[in-house]
Amino acid sequence: MFSSTFCNKCFYNRKLWKEIANGLLGLIAINISADVNRQYLNRFKPRVSPTIIVLYQERVVYSFEGLLNSKIVLSIVEIYNHLTK
Repeated sequence: MFSSTFCNKCFYNRKLWKEIANGLLGLIAINISADVNRQYLNRFKPRVSPTIIVLYQERVVYSFEGLLNSKIVLSIVEIYNHLTK
């Protein structure tokens, strides 16, 4: 997830992800304002924060921008489970 520390939507998304995904998938929060993350920003070019990008075998298979809900999180888990079977 591309997010920022000052973004309320980002905070909500991280909290919801933790509650719904419950450790089923790892979520890496990449702070868009940290210079150490510049390589990820250059590679994936998120336009807004928050942005969720699902990678499988180093390929983007799904992306979502904005505020998550439980249905979207469960869909992401389902997508990933389908790909890894």
